[in-house]
Amino acid sequence: MRSPSLRWSFVALVCLGAVPCFTPCFGAPTVLVGAESIQVTGATASGQVVVFGMTRRGAGMMTAVERIDEVVAADALGEALVELGRPVPERSVWAAVDLTSGEIALAAPAAFELREVSFPQRGIGATRRHLEDARRFLDVLLVRPVAAVPAGQDAAAVAGAWGRSFGDGGEGDDDGSLDGKVRVALADLAPLGTSPQPPSELGPGDIVVAVDATTLEIYAAKLAH
Repeated sequence: MRSPSLRWSFVALVCLGAVPCFTPCFGAPTVLVGAESIQVTGATASGQVVVFGMTRRGAGMMTAVERIDEVVAADALGEALVELGRPVPERSVWAAVDLTSGEIALAAPAAFELREVSFPQRGIGATRRHLEDARRFLDVLLVRPVAAVPAGQDAAAVAGAWGRSFGDGGEGDDDGSLDGKVRVALADLAPLGTSPQPPSELGPGDIVVAVDATTLEIYAAKLAH
């Protein structure tokens, strides 16, 4: 893949430690934020990468929030590119997940601090079919990489990526009430690219990435068991 001729900014990742049920999931990929593009390097050669971003433009009542999520092919060097066709907002956060290995990287433009936070202590429902967070707005990405598919199962039938935007008390909030938290049912996530329907419950190796659309705080974690 031909790399665009632009200056890239890179944000290194810092491990904040594990949370219950999850392990930190920082791996080989690197996210490079360009002027109008997002480039991923270090992914599985000729594999697929999920690129997920949240952006904010303007201020006050004129603020525009945009979610970007794409499944893109990596070339033989493990590089993938998302061309936005417009400037990358300074206020934005980005994640890239390798659909083969499950490794992940987070980044933000050089002029914007990467606001990484821990996965919520009670973020997984008792049945493992829900995610919960005490926030007004939450944009969720769920990835089940090929590496997490049990032996004997058809990876094409169960591996994939799913996402959706949620608001407390709004459409998709599974508890249906304005109660200061968002409850996400896995079944309500939408398939990305050619992914199958979302899994009925979380399993080992699944990856959750979530962004608060208001603050642009982001967390990412991989299910350990």
